[in-house]
Parts: sequence; C-alpha cells; structure tokens
Amino acid sequence: SYRQSMEAVSDLDVLSVLTERQRHDIELRYGKRDNIVVIPNPTELIETPEPRPERDHARIVMVARLESQKRIDLAVSAFAEVASKNALAHLDIYGDGPERSALEHQIRKAGLTDRITLNGRVPNAADEFWSADLGWLTSAFEGWSLALLEGRQRGCPFVSFDVPYGPAEQIEHGVDGMLIPAADTAALAAATLELLADPDRLERMREPARAGALAHGYESHLTMWAKAC
Repeated sequence: SYRQSMEAVSDLDVLSVLTERQRHDIELRYGKRDNIVVIPNPTELIETPEPRPERDHARIVMVARLESQKRIDLAVSAFAEVASKNALAHLDIYGDGPERSALEHQIRKAGLTDRITLNGRVPNAADEFWSADLGWLTSAFEGWSLALLEGRQRGCPFVSFDVPYGPAEQIEHGVDGMLIPAADTAALAAATLELLADPDRLERMREPARAGALAHGYESHLTMWAKAC
C-alpha cells in the first residue's frame, strides 16, 4: 500500500515516518537519504483528575480493536498463566471487532470468564488506565502505538511485545515498562507476574512512563513539523 510513495522517495522533499526503525528499514531497501524525517504521533495532554483514581492491584488493561493485528488471542493465552499464579489478576479489554466471538469462545474454554472481561467499545476507554496496575500490548505490528501513549500518560507502565514499530522507541525496558520478544506468551506472563509481585518497582515506573508520554504532546509535534518544513 506504500509502494507509490516508496518508489517516488527520491522525488519527495520530505517523507515523514513515525520511528527511527522505520527510517532504518526504508534505507536498507532504498539507500541512505537525507529527505526522511521521524515525527512520531502526538497525544493530547490531559489534566490529572483530582482526586486521582486508586489503582486496582493486579488489574491489567488493554485498549485495542478485536482483530487479527492486535493478537488478543495471545493475551488470553498469556493471562491463563498469570491467573494460575496470581489470584487477584484481572484482564479488562476495551474495544470491539470481528474476533469477539472467537475470543469469547477461547475465554470460556480456558475457564477465565470471571477473570477476563471483554468490555466492548467504551467512550473514553483510555481513562481506564488511571486505575490499572499495568497495560498490555500484544500486537503483531504497530506504527506508533496510541494505546501506549494514552496509557503511559496516565501513569500506567506496559508490558509489550517488541514489534515493529514503536514499542522499543516508546518504552525504556526495565525503567518505565517491559519489552519482551514478539508473540512470546510465556515471557509476557513471566514479566507481568514479576512486576505484580514487586509493587514498589512497578510504582517507580509510573512517573517515567508518564514523562515519556508527555514528551509527545502537540507542541513538540508541531515543532518537529516546523523544522521539517
């Protein structure tokens, strides 16, 4: 779908991409060039609610469309391991899509109907991250994840698959979240259990996660575009 742009890349004044890794991959194929700029997606800065909502211990939140790209089936598989070792853990998934019926069947078959909730499409679903202990991202691929931006702005660290593109440039592993190999459900469960068992470490991740997201407000976004222009 990007062929027209890619084949004309030498004729463009500027090609904007979302991540350094995208620029790297384009240059591997089309050669080094000076007309590619990296401008990530911005997030709208929000006010912190007062009083700030309390965190629900071991509550994991995902905001994602229920379609193949988001690999929610892998999240369900990983959560089965988490639930077997943490009696308080609960997975709340916000979003809808064509895979809902298949996911409902998978959840029932795993005996997790009381531990995983498919909440459907909910207005302002990102605000659920205020009361989440952790966020999950299990996609097969991204561009620059808005779910990561929105969740981290609300002080919610993520355990995320390291997929192209975005997570590795949004999360500093071990500092404000965890990056794990793509599609590795065992590693997802293990990293999650590790953080849930160490609430002090998880708390230390919250402000760095928020600061990382706040660095991508509209002001910095427009500054990047002004420089490119």
